[in-house]
Amino acid sequence: MKRKCLVFILAILISLMVVFPVPAAESPVTVRWNDQAIKFEVAPVVDNGQCLVPLRPVMEAMGSKIDWNQATSAVTACLPGVTFTVAPGSPVASVNGREISLPVAPAIRDGVVVVPLRAIADICNIRIDWDSTTSVVTLYRNEVDLDYGSDRETVHQVSMLSALLEGQYDGQTSFGELKKYGDTGIGTFEGLDGEMVELDGKFYQVKADGVAYPVADTMKTPFASVTYFEADKSQAVNEEINFEQLQNRVDSMISNKNIFYAIKVTGDFKYVKTRSVPGQQKPYPPLAEVTKNQPTFEFNNVKGTLVGFWCPSYVDGMNVPGYHVHFLNADKNAGGHLLGFTMESGQIDIDTTPNFYMCLPSNEEFGKIDMTEDRSQETNKVEK
Repeated sequence: MKRKCLVFILAILISLMVVFPVPAAESPVTVRWNDQAIKFEVAPVVDNGQCLVPLRPVMEAMGSKIDWNQATSAVTACLPGVTFTVAPGSPVASVNGREISLPVAPAIRDGVVVVPLRAIADICNIRIDWDSTTSVVTLYRNEVDLDYGSDRETVHQVSMLSALLEGQYDGQTSFGELKKYGDTGIGTFEGLDGEMVELDGKFYQVKADGVAYPVADTMKTPFASVTYFEADKSQAVNEEINFEQLQNRVDSMISNKNIFYAIKVTGDFKYVKTRSVPGQQKPYPPLAEVTKNQPTFEFNNVKGTLVGFWCPSYVDGMNVPGYHVHFLNADKNAGGHLLGFTMESGQIDIDTTPNFYMCLPSNEEFGKIDMTEDRSQETNKVEK
């Protein structure tokens, strides 16, 4: 009788183990980004078949910005082309404004937010390899889909200045696409219809009336330069300076004359002079002909922001060597290509940008341009 009872009890225990399986033990794992191991204060683990990792170290290794909402513990990560938010306990992530389901809800472990690594790989469109013998997970950029212009330390440029000088004003890239590659920049519009300023991720079109208009994603640009602005050096302005004196100050902040620098200057201006260009119709005239009759605008006692780039001397023909700057007032309803100013106070920020990516037109007209010509005098004429 005792034997039958023992067998019966064992059968019940076995059935309970089948219905309610014992959770798998957590096992440590190494996570690598390309060939570099990621350092964690809280170690990633494999738990019930899911690799759970602290979110911040992984995203920072990939070059992402991270924002943490203290009230909700939600974490937002930003990479070129993708912004997503996850929150502990929620099985849903917000990715570029839409909701997607996660295989496991993020959690807080030892004070940090941990997430399923597979979900992060899918959201960021990166390849993930798992070596079960060594418990090493390796993340790779997707070489098929990789666009080297998407790096945050890159000036992403559409077309060449030479093409614009020759009168090639047809749109090459939509602004909906361009905003994936930077939150700050300058350029122009299809048909040369005004000056473009991008500030804090929003595009503005300063037309020939001097007014700044919002820009639709479907609109296109024949020439533009953008980057993700993250100030590396800053300098306060506590005395009156003009455009030439600003350039002298920025020159002193630049340590490497062979790379690119994004420039942002915010402050109070006693006087600003700008210009724009009217939209053109085909057959397009050369840029030098258009700028002969460019409308100019003057602003007095105005707050605003200067946005632009300092480019090395060797970019002649590709872009503007030296300074190319646009202006947008604080109300974001007026501005243009900067011609001169008097600034009373403010701040100069520069972003060292060592990478450069250029997307060239593939049309027949572009192929006919003589790229051996010296464009320096022509560039100086239209820009100054």
